[in-house]
Amino acid sequence: MFPNTNHGAYVLENLSLINPNHKSGEIMKKLNVLIFLVVGLAVSACQTAGQALEKAGAQKLSKEEITTLFSGNTWKWKQGGGYYDPDGTIHTLWDGERQTGTWAANDNGELCRDVEAWGGNKCTVSFYKQGDVIKAIYKNRSSVLDTEKKIFKGNILDSL
Repeated sequence: MFPNTNHGAYVLENLSLINPNHKSGEIMKKLNVLIFLVVGLAVSACQTAGQALEKAGAQKLSKEEITTLFSGNTWKWKQGGGYYDPDGTIHTLWDGERQTGTWAANDNGELCRDVEAWGGNKCTVSFYKQGDVIKAIYKNRSSVLDTEKKIFKGNILDSL
C-alpha cells in the first residue's frame, strides 16, 4: 500500500493524503521538520548530560563501582525502593506492590534491571561521581542521587 522507504517524512506526507502542492502540503512539510527538530533535540539532550558532567570533573562509575555501590543495599525512591541482593536478585517495592527480578551492571557503566512488571531488562541509568555526590543520569531524564540520603545498607524495604 505504501512505498518501501526509510524516509519518515515521505511516508508521513503520503499518509496525509493531501496534495503536496496545496497549502496544506506546506503545513505538513513544516510539521515534519518540527517533528525531526524535536526528536533531534531530545536525543542530543540525552547524549550531552553525561558529557556535561565529565566536563565539570565528574567521573563515570565503572561496572565494578556500580556493583559495589548497590550490592547488598537498598536504593530508596520517592514511592518505594529496591533492594539489590548480592546474588543478583532485585526486590522492589513501589506504591505498596512488591516485585522481584534481577539486576547487574554492564560494561557500559549502566545499571540494568530486569523486572517483568517494568517491561523486562532495562539498562537505563549511568552514574557519575562528583565530589561526594553520585549523580544518576537516566536515558530519558537527569537527576541527582545523593548516596547518604538515598542508598541504605541492607534491605530496608519493610520500613518504607
